[in-house]
Amino acid sequence: MYKLTILFLLLFIFSCKQSGKDDIKKLNNNNKPDTFTLKEVDIALIYESRINGIPCLLHNVTDTLKENKNVGVIFKFDVTYDNPRKSNGCCAFEPGVGGTKSKIRNVKIRFKNNNSSIDVSSQLFNNCESHMRNQYEEYIQRQFIEDDFICICSEQKTGELIEYVNRKHLEKSYSERIDSTKLSILYNIDEFKKWYNHFTGLKYDGHFKEAGTGWKLSGYYFYFWIPNEMKQFLKEYDSVEISIEFENGKILKNKRIIINEV
Repeated sequence: MYKLTILFLLLFIFSCKQSGKDDIKKLNNNNKPDTFTLKEVDIALIYESRINGIPCLLHNVTDTLKENKNVGVIFKFDVTYDNPRKSNGCCAFEPGVGGTKSKIRNVKIRFKNNNSSIDVSSQLFNNCESHMRNQYEEYIQRQFIEDDFICICSEQKTGELIEYVNRKHLEKSYSERIDSTKLSILYNIDEFKKWYNHFTGLKYDGHFKEAGTGWKLSGYYFYFWIPNEMKQFLKEYDSVEISIEFENGKILKNKRIIINEV
């Protein structure tokens, strides 16, 4: 029985390796890179909030420009695969590992009404506080799950960065110190463009390493904060819009209606 089990495992491993070789051979014969392009973009407002017992400020989605809250924007993409790699199952490739063929030329985030608009793109910023790791859909559908998230924030007493982990399957939450030089964060829209365009082979000098394939990019989100002093200028606007312009002329847009408390 033991010998049969070992034999079965060896046959399984060999079939996986052979399947992987066949897939690579097909890819080489096809002579097309496994690339992806951005298909859709979504956007919403976020605000910071604190939950009892959790040391970090957390993000939550809103349709309202909050008067007494730090407010920002959050956006995500859906991608389409130009030449998805396929296999028989056990040795599948991540789709879109070859990068993208479409460079981003401009990212514009505007607050708009019927008569005018204001571009806040160059004013948006990020810092290490309140860096969340959660699925975008949980925010956009207002289903923030208090007992299933990870966040990063500065410890008040020491100023050190800590990662706070609260997961459903754990008996209790825990936290640990992290190296700030290894924290993946995009500090502004310009850095976001440079990071995204490195998928086309351009050099990127930053340290953001998340969402390295088209498959992961569809499940990732990007957030930036609006300076508090700008909120008074935004009170006359009733929608927020994101526009992504590519060097090949393609433009992605999406808009969300908002309410103002300011």
